[in-house]
Amino acid sequence: MALSILMGLALALRAPSTAPPMPCAPVAFTADAAPGAPGFRLSNHPGAVGDLPYVEARSRASGAVVRVYYDKGLEAAARSGAACLGPMLDRLREVVPEDRQGLHWSALVLSAHEDYRPPRDNPEARWSTPMRNGGWDAPTLDFLLRVLPHEETHFSQHRPGAPPLARWFEEGHAEWAGLHVTEQFRPELAKARRAHLADARASEGPVKLGKWGGMAIKPEALDRQLSPQDHARRAADPSFVPKGPFRFGPDDFYKDEVASEARYGAALAIFEGLEQRHGRVAVQAWILAVLAAAPGVSAADLCKTMLGEDISGLLN
Repeated sequence: MALSILMGLALALRAPSTAPPMPCAPVAFTADAAPGAPGFRLSNHPGAVGDLPYVEARSRASGAVVRVYYDKGLEAAARSGAACLGPMLDRLREVVPEDRQGLHWSALVLSAHEDYRPPRDNPEARWSTPMRNGGWDAPTLDFLLRVLPHEETHFSQHRPGAPPLARWFEEGHAEWAGLHVTEQFRPELAKARRAHLADARASEGPVKLGKWGGMAIKPEALDRQLSPQDHARRAADPSFVPKGPFRFGPDDFYKDEVASEARYGAALAIFEGLEQRHGRVAVQAWILAVLAAAPGVSAADLCKTMLGEDISGLLN
C-alpha cells in the first residue's frame, strides 16, 4: 500500500480482553528505556494547532523516530504503545534489512473515532485504529504488534529510487519481516497468523502468484475528498496533484484480491523456504538487490543468480 497517503483502518470493535495494559508485557517499559532493546527516549508533544498531541519514541541507536498520536483520555495508551512500537521498529530494521539512519516511520493514531482524518497540511503517513475503551484490547494489540510491522516494511520498500515491485515479493517480504518481529514480542500472534495463512493455502490450491496484480485508487474515492478549489484546479490542469493526506478504505481500490489470504501465505512460504535453505543473511542480500534492481530485472532472476535457486515454478 502506498505510504504517501493516510490509510485509515476501521477495525471491528470487540469486547476488551484481559490483555495487560503495557502492550509489550511481560517486561514493563519505563518512560525512558525499553529493556532488551536499544535505548529509547519518550517525549510528549502538544501537537500543531488543529492536530492531536503525540508521544514520540526516538531511538538512541538508529536515530529513528515514530509518533503515536492520541485523542483525549488515551495518553497512557499512547505512551505504552510508543514504548513498544519504537523497539519493534528497531528490530524490524535488523530484519528488513534497513540501514538508513534517522528514519521517520509512519505514525500510529489512537482515536476514539473510526472516521479520524489528519490535518490536510500534514504530509506524514499515519495509520489509525479506533480505541474506545481507553486501553489495549485484542484488536488494537493485534494491529500494533502484527499489522504495523507488516505495513512499516512497505514503508521501507518504498524508499527513494526503488523500482516497482511484484505484488508477491512486496507482500511476501512484508509478511516475512513483520512476523519475525511479532514473534519476538507476541509469539502467539505470529503463530496464529502463520497457521491461518497455511490453512488458506491448503484450502485454495495453486494461486498463480506471478499474476497477482497490484492496487490503484478509484478516482471517485479521491474526488469526494477534494475541496471545490482543488476540483477547479484539476479541471483546468489535469497534471495538478492535490495535496493530501487522504483517507481510503478497503473498497476505495481497484485490486486483485482473488484468494488473497492464500496468496499471502504462498508468498510468505517463498521467503521462509529461502531462509531455511540459504540462511537469513543470504535472503537479506537478495532483498536489497531487488530493491535496487534496474528496470527489467526481476526478483526471480536475482534469486537464481544470487541464491542459485529457480523459484519461477512457485510463481506460475
